[in-house]
Amino acid sequence: MKLLRILLYSTAVSILSGLLLAVVAQVIFRYVLHISVPWTEEIARILMIWMVLAGSIIVQKDGSHIRTEFFVSKLPLKIRLILRILLNIASMLFLLSVMKGGFSMIRHTQNIMTGSITWLNTSILYIPIVLCLPFIILFIIRDIVSFRETESDKSTEQRE
Repeated sequence: MKLLRILLYSTAVSILSGLLLAVVAQVIFRYVLHISVPWTEEIARILMIWMVLAGSIIVQKDGSHIRTEFFVSKLPLKIRLILRILLNIASMLFLLSVMKGGFSMIRHTQNIMTGSITWLNTSILYIPIVLCLPFIILFIIRDIVSFRETESDKSTEQRE
């Protein structure tokens, strides 16, 4: 698990570093050298998509999504568990449909080149969807199992 964490964080940091370099290069070329270099904007856009999806894996793995649990925490344990499982199943179904769309878009855009980087096809925009979402789904499944175990442990402690 520690190796996975290192891999995820180093990937996210690498993508963020590339994004930062592309944006700084764009600023230097445009405002210092007065040269318009369109590929820097294209690279920044592509890296932003990759960064968001790689970051989503980390957020799901760490359970650090922003959520309001005030009302949910007031519910009985059994209802909380059922609600959590139903919401996670709904999330997985949504992610599976997005993955299906990602595969479809990769197929449809594999022969279309990006506007400013003529050797790069636009399917690069959809590849992170099919690479990252399976990890998010696996972490959702892990959360369902671990939540059930954690909550049942808490209820056992409360009864004793």
